[in-house]
Amino acid sequence: MRSNNREWKPWIQKKGYADAVYDYSIEGRNREILKEYWQESVEQNKDFEVCYTLGMRGIHDSGFETKGLAEKTEEEIRAAKVELLEKIIADQREILQGTLGRETMMTFIPYKEVLDLYDNGLEIPEDMTLVWANDNYGYIRRYPSEKEKGRRGGNGIYYHNSYWAPPSMSYVFLCSIPLAHTRNELQKAWNEGIRKLWVLNSGAMKPLEQEITFFLRLAWEIGKTGALTENVDAFVEDWIDRTFTGKIGKQAAKLLGDFAQVTNVRKVENMDHDAFSQTAYGDEAALRIHRYEEMFAEGNALYESLSAEEQDAFFQMVLMRVHAAYFTNLAYYYGDRSTLMYDRGNMQAAALYTERSREAEDARRRLLHYYNHVMCGGKWSGILNPEGFPPPRAAMMPVCTPPLKIEGKPSMRIDVWNDGKALCFVTPGEKWIDIGNTGSGEFAVTIEAPAWVAVSENQTVVKEEKRILVRVSDVSEDRTGEILIQNAGDGRAQRIPVRTLKTECAGLSCADSDITEGAGSYCALEEDGLIVLDRPMQWNSLRVCSGDRESDVLNIYAEKHKAGDFKFIRRLGRMQGGLLEACVQREPEDLPKDRTEAEPLTFAFLTHSTGEVLLEIHRFPSLNSVGRLRVGISLDGGPVQIVESVSNDEWRGNWKENVLNNVDRLYFKLVIPVSSDAAGERQAGGQWKAESEQQHTAEQNQAGMHRLHVWAIDRYFAFSRMVIYTKPRKENSLAGIRGAQALPKEQDLTMWCNAFYAQGNQEDIRSIPPRPVFYAVRGNDRDSLTVTYREEQAECFGRTVTPDWYLEQGNHIFAETDGAIRIDAASVLAQSNDAWTQETEKSEQAGQQARGLWRHCSSESFGRSGLAMYIRTCYSDHLTEKTPELCWKPETAPSLNYRIQCSGGTYTLWMLSKFNVREEGFFGIGIDGKQIPAEKLYGNGGLWRYEAEQVYRWVPAAAIPLARGEHTLHIYALASGMRYDRFYLTKGEEQPPMDTAW
Repeated sequence: MRSNNREWKPWIQKKGYADAVYDYSIEGRNREILKEYWQESVEQNKDFEVCYTLGMRGIHDSGFETKGLAEKTEEEIRAAKVELLEKIIADQREILQGTLGRETMMTFIPYKEVLDLYDNGLEIPEDMTLVWANDNYGYIRRYPSEKEKGRRGGNGIYYHNSYWAPPSMSYVFLCSIPLAHTRNELQKAWNEGIRKLWVLNSGAMKPLEQEITFFLRLAWEIGKTGALTENVDAFVEDWIDRTFTGKIGKQAAKLLGDFAQVTNVRKVENMDHDAFSQTAYGDEAALRIHRYEEMFAEGNALYESLSAEEQDAFFQMVLMRVHAAYFTNLAYYYGDRSTLMYDRGNMQAAALYTERSREAEDARRRLLHYYNHVMCGGKWSGILNPEGFPPPRAAMMPVCTPPLKIEGKPSMRIDVWNDGKALCFVTPGEKWIDIGNTGSGEFAVTIEAPAWVAVSENQTVVKEEKRILVRVSDVSEDRTGEILIQNAGDGRAQRIPVRTLKTECAGLSCADSDITEGAGSYCALEEDGLIVLDRPMQWNSLRVCSGDRESDVLNIYAEKHKAGDFKFIRRLGRMQGGLLEACVQREPEDLPKDRTEAEPLTFAFLTHSTGEVLLEIHRFPSLNSVGRLRVGISLDGGPVQIVESVSNDEWRGNWKENVLNNVDRLYFKLVIPVSSDAAGERQAGGQWKAESEQQHTAEQNQAGMHRLHVWAIDRYFAFSRMVIYTKPRKENSLAGIRGAQALPKEQDLTMWCNAFYAQGNQEDIRSIPPRPVFYAVRGNDRDSLTVTYREEQAECFGRTVTPDWYLEQGNHIFAETDGAIRIDAASVLAQSNDAWTQETEKSEQAGQQARGLWRHCSSESFGRSGLAMYIRTCYSDHLTEKTPELCWKPETAPSLNYRIQCSGGTYTLWMLSKFNVREEGFFGIGIDGKQIPAEKLYGNGGLWRYEAEQVYRWVPAAAIPLARGEHTLHIYALASGMRYDRFYLTKGEEQPPMDTAW
């Protein structure tokens, strides 16, 4: 009825209703005030065509306020809320009828706690439209029941292409949801009777011009034959060619389609360290970077082909997305690689990649500066603000691990693909060997390989590291050999075994690739402990969905099996390719026995492994909150077993992880069956004999050709690929996806940015000032969507230091000077009597017993040469994604410890730290071995608030009374992930000094 977050408080202040609250359960005068509030809105808008939302929740998306229903049982409160909400809707309808005297559109939105009331008997008048909300990430949560489909008021949907939430879940910088995703979800909504009202949440108009136009046209065309929006590539091509000259629509459509598929794997706003592996089954992180390099080059070429009058518009609507995603992913790639190099002992490489990560991040800052202040003369200043608040901040400042020192003679270290000892090629392809330098200086190497093996270099000089690409194109016979890598400096050599394995798949040729075509069928092969299943044997006869209408590429499958149980949807595969989606709904016991009625998707594969293996299904993380998401799996005609996702609604199961990574990974254990020729597949009298009663045991296993069957159970269960792990699973995101494996392209990004963004002006990045410094306000740790910190902007960067400076600081007591004590967190690297880290028993559990939990990383302090301390979130080695962040109780938490000397009094301890997500922002403080109670800490020991994520912020962590003399300050990490930079104890009221004055 009104926009409460903007109108309620000003309205009651204007009216002088000081004691009014937004709560209809409080009868009498308060209820009459609310009626007056709604009445005035209707009177103000009565001459316009208006849709009114009826019902009631709290102010600004908060819960339904019902203080007048206190002192009841849970069931009594729920029943009372249902009765109250029905009364509210009746009174609101009375206001509408009495003021308008005519019918108008009325909606009700069953969402959050109000949805629970609706599901527990809340009656909504038949002429009102039910508007269902998606999960904020583009997935329809719920479809109307048959009864709801028949409502006179119909059904609607509230859909998101932009979402304002806590920063780690927001995406308001870019929209990377593919148009094919939006198309498919809204097509399902239309098919399920959601047709009365479609609403799009797009945040700002820019930079979502494409998405908004598509949504509006799709809403107009849905259900019509021959609609342009049936084919998303055709729509984008038309959209580009109507906007720009030069007929670049086809190239731009491919560019934007590829961009969305690659970027939606992990949104730019939600990037984090270790999101992609650089060692498991290849370098999947580099593979993504190469995709961005290609898109970067393609987009820049299209930009240059346009007239000067059109270039700014093209940059805003198309190219900016590619630049921003490329720079962000590159910064995180190099940040992760600096840590990998540090752990390998390749310190020169760690230094190099730390610098390259900073350069890539600076390139993104130059992009933002150009967009807001240079392009179009600053016309769109303030539109693109991913590092400011509001809106919520996007991911920035990746974790980098610079070396503490570089010393020693040049020394060679070899790391082989997939952390292995040898290279084995079952299919033609490219793998790599990394040659690193664990000392200073450089050394020359020579590489010798068998004639049937091609290497990217036969001799080179290694200063930081070199990646040698190893290619094998012929696997038609078994071969063995070795690659000899010799350090010309010290004469040391290392031999890497290499071999090929000839494979034959029961008459199907498998020599060309891991997914090979022969007689219309495909066979996947085991390699590096993986079998990748992404094309069924019916691939050429699957019906292809291009929108509301569906066409058959070859209609064998569709005709023989009544249009098939699955369809293929273009442009919806994770990272690349398409999606296989179930078209039917059945219970497992209703699976047809006659293969003329239905047939499962069949994936052929060959394995030389035996015993239990792990199947990983990459499910498209669509939802169905009142239904189930199941699929049937059988192997070689064995019994059909059900795999079900528990993530069928937001906040259920692994939903948060699923939407951040655009995949729901489902796991199922398989046992390789008895025979190598798909035993048990028989047809007798038209009846399908699955041999479901037969028990396959590990003792009966033998390697060979097998077939995995996928049976449709629940409509809309969709997946892009499956992976069988024949060896223990290594943590990864994209296992088995093929692509370029070289290290990212070396380039001078600063020079490139000067040419593009500064229009040839050879200014340094330091012409853009340091990031602001934020100070939390004392006594205000309450969360809100308003800015409550103080912000200071330095005009220049502070002085720089070397790691040795921290080691020197850590070998002296931290003494009070001018009423304050200054402590740099990384001084604990000295591990002295004055500054040290304390570990915990969880170090060994985290697999980090060799180096401990505490690590250092680069920080923004000391002119960006500074260091911070943190505990890295670890990964498990088996079935799950990230393990829950390591967390501790205060009495067992790992700590940073500093010996201080003070004159005595009550000191405010300020803490400069950064955290990326809510779960990381917890801390504890102690003095002389005694914990300070959480209730005496800022935010009770929790730092999270909307404005606090992704930035370094000074917080008045505690007020501490100290006697004159020496003490030990303890900072306890209650969760992994938070970075600790500086501490400042003061008896005064001043805030900690800026970096330039530290």
